Amino acid sequence: EQLPSFDLIVMTGGTGSPKLAENQDIMETLKQAKAQDKPMGAICLAPTVFAKAGVLQGKKATVYKTPETPGQLEQGGATYTPEKVVVDGKLVTADGPHSATDFGRALLKLLE
Repeated sequence: EQLPSFDLIVMTGGTGSPKLAENQDIMETLKQAKAQDKPMGAICLAPTVFAKAGVLQGKKATVYKTPETPGQLEQGGATYTPEKVVVDGKLVTADGPHSATDFGRALLKLLE
C-alpha cells in the first residue's frame, strides 16, 4: 500500500510517545516511510518509536536520555549520539523540548 503524498513525517515526544510503538498503523506507516526514503524527524522520546519500527537502522540518532533510551536506540540498529540534534541523511532526531527550535530548523533544511 502506498503512503499518501507528504513532504515530511515528524513524531513528537513526551512521556506517552513510547506507547505509539504499540499501534500497528503507526509502525507500518513509519516502515513504509523509511522504505520510500521519506524525510523524517523525531524528538524527545519519539526516537525510541522510530527504533522499534526499524527507521534508525544504520543511522546516527539522539533521544531524551534516560537510563534505558540510548540502549533502545542501539537495539534498533542506531548509533546513539549524545548531541542536541542529529541529522543523518533524511533523518533528524533531537533530545528534547530545549532543542525544539534547532530541531525545527534542521527539519526545514530537509525540505529545501
